[in-house]
Amino acid sequence: MTTLRRAWVEPAVLEGAAGTLVLPAAAAHRLLRVLRLPDGELVELFDGTGRVARGTLQAPGQLVDVTVHAADDALPPLVVVQAVTRADKLELVVQKGTELGASSFVLFDAERGQVQLKDRADKRVERLVRVAADAARQAGRARVPAVAPPERLAAVAERVSAFPGLSVIGVIGAERALSEVLAADARVARGLMVVVGPEGGLTDAERERLRAAGATEVRLGAFVLRTETAALAALAAAQAALGYL
Repeated sequence: MTTLRRAWVEPAVLEGAAGTLVLPAAAAHRLLRVLRLPDGELVELFDGTGRVARGTLQAPGQLVDVTVHAADDALPPLVVVQAVTRADKLELVVQKGTELGASSFVLFDAERGQVQLKDRADKRVERLVRVAADAARQAGRARVPAVAPPERLAAVAERVSAFPGLSVIGVIGAERALSEVLAADARVARGLMVVVGPEGGLTDAERERLRAAGATEVRLGAFVLRTETAALAALAAAQAALGYL
C-alpha cells in the first residue's frame, strides 16, 4: 500500500471543505516545492484535531475532488509528564513520543531539574508543538499531541489523581517492572500516564506526593535510562501491552 504524502493545515482550512480547496502557503510549499509532487498526485491534509482531507493536486496550488472525514488514534490516552531538561532532549522526547503514540506532553519543573525555562517557556512550548505536528504528519496520525507548559509538583499530582487510567513513576531500582504492572492492572485500557524525573531523579518528597496521588513506582528497564529515553520505553511498553506492538 502506497503511503500518501501529507501536510498539516490549520483547523479552519478544513471547515466545510469539499470539492476544491486552495492550499495554504505552508502546505503548498511542502507539497509542491519541497516534495515536488506533480499534478494528479493524491495527497492528504490533516488539521491535528482528528479531521483528514484527501484530494488530488491541481495547479496552481489547489486540491480537487476533496473529501473530508473524521479520524482518530486507536490508542487510549498516553500522557508523558516529562521533567524539564535541555531543549534538544525535550524535542527528542516529543518527536519520538509522538511517533510512539503519546496523546499529550506535560512539562514538569522538578526540584532537581538542571534547566529552568522561566520567561522562555512560551517559546519553548511553541517549538515543541511544531515538533509534535511534524512528527504526527510523518507518523500518519490524525491528531497532534498537546504540549502543556511547565507545571509544579502540586499540579502534576492533581493530574495523576484525576487520570482515569494507570499512572506510573519511572524509578531506578523500583520493585516492580512496568511490564508487570501493565499486565496486572486493567486500568491501562483507559490509558497510561508516565512521570519521568530529571537527570538527578525525583526527590523522596516528590515521589511520596505522587504515590499519594495514586501513581505506582516502576522500573523502565534492566539498565539506567537517560531522562529523554525513559518515556519512550514506557510508551513502547504500553503499545505492547495494548496489543499494538
